[in-house]
Amino acid sequence: MPLLHSLHSGLLAYWPLHEPSGSRLSVMGDNSLLTLTDNNTVTGNPGIVEDASQFTAANSEYLSVADNALLSMGDIDMFMAIWVYLDTKPAESEILSKDNGASQREYAVRYLGGGTDRFNLLISGNGTANTQQNANTLGSPSTATWYFICAWHDSVANTINIRVNMGGVDSAAHTTGIFDGTSALNIGRSPFGAGTYLNGRACEAGIWKGRILTTSEQLWLYNNGKGRTYPFDGRYSPIVSPRAHGLMKRRNRLTGVAN
Repeated sequence: MPLLHSLHSGLLAYWPLHEPSGSRLSVMGDNSLLTLTDNNTVTGNPGIVEDASQFTAANSEYLSVADNALLSMGDIDMFMAIWVYLDTKPAESEILSKDNGASQREYAVRYLGGGTDRFNLLISGNGTANTQQNANTLGSPSTATWYFICAWHDSVANTINIRVNMGGVDSAAHTTGIFDGTSALNIGRSPFGAGTYLNGRACEAGIWKGRILTTSEQLWLYNNGKGRTYPFDGRYSPIVSPRAHGLMKRRNRLTGVAN
């Protein structure tokens, strides 16, 4: 199976986050269950491929979708990928999470500041107790820099894993799977703390359920730091920003393709 088609296998949801405002649609799955609600006017800014969602922590901005069976896991393989750009580095910034911090913790990709100063993966097997792994291979991330974060649960090896910009994989033992709770899925914050808002940008957020992307697939998405968007073959996303739409129209005029 060609790489770009293998990436569609197990793809639960993929949010390009190219829209300049309002709801953000998933290009996969049931959009009635996967459309992200815009809370407090998340705006847009240039992203890694097209545009990205711009989160302003001072305005409590975030995207969310209510808990549903599609987003719930268990003791199964699961994989998350997202591009993130930090404007500032506060004490904590939730990037992609299903975690309310009060007996309903499931999974979270985030930045932890203070003495940690690392991207971090959290997985809970019972809603409270959790295993965490910092992206120590990368070390301290910089502001105003794009990072490609891959994070996954391996149900066979009983590990959780995080990798940034296709560097080394940082892993921790975890034997209890992923709790199936009632937390909403959020991009840009966790509901358990006012200080968890992301101040920065995010785009190209994907969740694969029941499988882990191979290293080759991860490298394809990373694309030497240039990224790719769905459908992963060089075409523009079916969800395009106004800026990308203008570029696509210009390309179509040059190539003779009808708009």
